[in-house]
Amino acid sequence: MPVVFLLAGAAAGSPAPVDLEAELGFGGWIVPGVWIPLRIEVAAHSPVDGELVIRTGTAQRPVSWRHPLRLGAGARQRLDLDVIIDDPREPVVLSVIVRADLLAERTIPTGALRAAEGIVIGVTDDAAGLEIVTDLPTRLRPAYLREAQLPVRWQAYEGVALVVVRDLQDSRLLPVQREALIQWVAQGGRLLVTGGESLMLQAPWLLDLLPAQPGVAARKVALPGLTGSGRPVPVIEIRPRPGVGTVAEGGTIAAAHWRYGRGVVTVWAFDPLTPDARAWPARRGLWSSLLEMRTQPAVASPDLGRVLPSSQGLSGRAQVGLAVLMVVYILVVRHALEHWVPARGGWLSLAAVTLIFAGVMDAFAVTARGSAIAGTQVTVIETMANLGSARAATYVSVVNPYGGTFRLQAPAGALLRPLERIPVTFLSASNHLSASAVGRGC
Repeated sequence: MPVVFLLAGAAAGSPAPVDLEAELGFGGWIVPGVWIPLRIEVAAHSPVDGELVIRTGTAQRPVSWRHPLRLGAGARQRLDLDVIIDDPREPVVLSVIVRADLLAERTIPTGALRAAEGIVIGVTDDAAGLEIVTDLPTRLRPAYLREAQLPVRWQAYEGVALVVVRDLQDSRLLPVQREALIQWVAQGGRLLVTGGESLMLQAPWLLDLLPAQPGVAARKVALPGLTGSGRPVPVIEIRPRPGVGTVAEGGTIAAAHWRYGRGVVTVWAFDPLTPDARAWPARRGLWSSLLEMRTQPAVASPDLGRVLPSSQGLSGRAQVGLAVLMVVYILVVRHALEHWVPARGGWLSLAAVTLIFAGVMDAFAVTARGSAIAGTQVTVIETMANLGSARAATYVSVVNPYGGTFRLQAPAGALLRPLERIPVTFLSASNHLSASAVGRGC
């Protein structure tokens, strides 16, 4: 498991004020352009009252995340953040800043070789058996994780194609991690629960997701259609729920699947990760069929954001005000030329009038620019079949024709993501997004 240990610099003979340990992505893999987890452990050797800043992107399009950091001497804190890496070739820099002083700054290793089109997560004691997915047409990469490494928000699973649960110790799983996995499946994820006899030991909440319930202990049965071999393999009895899809051979139900919300949950009565299973002639087709199971796509896609307005002219009120100011200016200047200029010092009066109107026009321009900044949003609410819940996706178009910075705030539990590559700062404490764009909507 690639983990980078980041140590703050310190003067000779004095301890580092802050130690950082960081892990980006899944097993070192990064899926560009989607939310991925960033786990950071912070250890303070002296009191810290500042913020942690994560920076990536280019000089023209910088992207950063800012998170408050308050620790006493000797304290530790774990931060579970979600970040978007558009270009894995750009470095990801972590900085600890206290009152404008830089306590620590190090770079997390990235690179094009760490990029993947999707991740297959294996929650298993043995980090082996999923390498077969690298031979499939899609550029998937396996990542073997333990409970503490699973995301705490369902959005961080965005780049995951499949989660395989074989050995899960529920006592090591936080409630938010459990909820994140369930929500991700409901939002369109793929979940496979397997493991032979260990299937009976899974947590009740996980068994409730399954299309079939485990029964008695395993017995050896030949499954040539699935394995490509006539050799018997251990198979546990599973009892499918009414109406679910099943795969059976010789009267033995070997697999079952059903829809959970917009996602798919599959249970295999055999263990595909054993050393013997890794030699099955048909294992490629077995995994391909699982990854090709269609999930229900979301009704609201990012394309919806492109139909929102991306420009806006001055309001009628502003146009009338501008016309009135121009007429008044012309009349005053004409009056000055006719009556004030011929008198001694009249040109000074004309200059004063010009300066006054310059200030008035500048104030009007500032007001007009402010009124030109506008936001349009559309929200699509999709119900989750048979789950009693719904998904709300909101797309916002911010028209900012004269440039400058604007700020958006998301409700609790939601994440903000720009659909265009613009300079942006995420403020995690208040769930704000601060961005800037010039001459267009975003």
